[in-house]
Amino acid sequence: DIFNEFIPLAPNKVHNNQNSKNSVFNFYTHAVITCRDKWAYSYSYDTLSDNINICIDNYIKQKSRRAHDVDNRKFSCTRSLLVKLKKNIDIKYNSDSIVEAMYRPFVKKLLYYSNDFVEVLGQSQLLFPKKPTDNLVISISGTGVKNKFNVLMARNIVDFQCLDNTRCFPLYIYDVNKNKQIKNNQTAVFDDGIHENTRKDGISDYFANLVELKYKKRFEKTDIFYYIYGLLHSKAYQSIFSDDLRLQFPRIPLVKSIEDFIAFSDAGRHLASLHLNYEDIMPLNELKVTIDKEIYNVTKMHYRDTKKRDVIVYNEYITIENIPLATHDYIFRGKSVLNHIIDQYQIKIDKESGIILDPNEWCKYVDNPKYILNLVLSVITVSVKTMEIINSLPPITVDKDVDLR
Repeated sequence: DIFNEFIPLAPNKVHNNQNSKNSVFNFYTHAVITCRDKWAYSYSYDTLSDNINICIDNYIKQKSRRAHDVDNRKFSCTRSLLVKLKKNIDIKYNSDSIVEAMYRPFVKKLLYYSNDFVEVLGQSQLLFPKKPTDNLVISISGTGVKNKFNVLMARNIVDFQCLDNTRCFPLYIYDVNKNKQIKNNQTAVFDDGIHENTRKDGISDYFANLVELKYKKRFEKTDIFYYIYGLLHSKAYQSIFSDDLRLQFPRIPLVKSIEDFIAFSDAGRHLASLHLNYEDIMPLNELKVTIDKEIYNVTKMHYRDTKKRDVIVYNEYITIENIPLATHDYIFRGKSVLNHIIDQYQIKIDKESGIILDPNEWCKYVDNPKYILNLVLSVITVSVKTMEIINSLPPITVDKDVDLR
């Protein structure tokens, strides 16, 4: 029952961007839902642009014919687009709508982020109103999901199924001038002018004041933000309150001592550094990479032995050996982060539309032929180091002398 005595993470009112009087955050939103991932996401800028233009061309044809027999091979018509079609509303392509997004844990894709092709935007435009925007979000699993609770920090727009039914809690909120006319009447989400955005804190004054009252010290809201991130990774917290976390959003205790508060905040900061900068993390010394020929394209990676999972056959020329078992303990949505990488970075063809999803195109986009190989090596390191930090977290001791181990 002690869970209900902790401070609610989320305000009572969804999308509230006023200063909360009873919760940790002033604001949260669900992540973006496209309902047409194969059209709206891609590893390639050119492919994504072509796919969206195919959709728009088909939409225009349907609109001119006053017919709604949509060809799913050239179009994905969901509720919002069908409403536009019936109302004879024009849709135009806007290159400014292409942005990077976190599609799955540590998997980036390009997203066509517009009101026309993202079915449910949430309020992500208040977190990332323009490119680039200085912001961080703590993403958590939604309620009513079968997998265990997960948490991940990001600096990009996040997909709804990056975790399970993902919700996003920001460090900052940007009040965008909604009266501004969008350039060329395009349906982009972003605001062009920095001066038209007013930044507010995601962490409430209410919770910051509770922290100060508790520890007799004023902490920066970034310190509090990282405290929450560290605490939500606690194995004890996730295990003891697993049933609660399936039914409601987390509630945050203030640990008994200032030393433990700082320990959780420091751990959260270290975890954030790993998770935000994952692409630049160096590989573990014990990993052995054998390259017979410098061809870095992937078709479909796999384990040499699915039981041991200590060797990845990257392609016919490259293998990665000595993968630590601890790598597989860092789990999202029921499988390890490394397995997510193996699953996402393979060539796939959608049977209905014929769209080819080729992760090798991302290597061209970032101008790094070794990107995928380096990513695999980095994610192994991130997984191992994340588990080391999680295993070193202190127990959660609260004022009622409850020791949560």
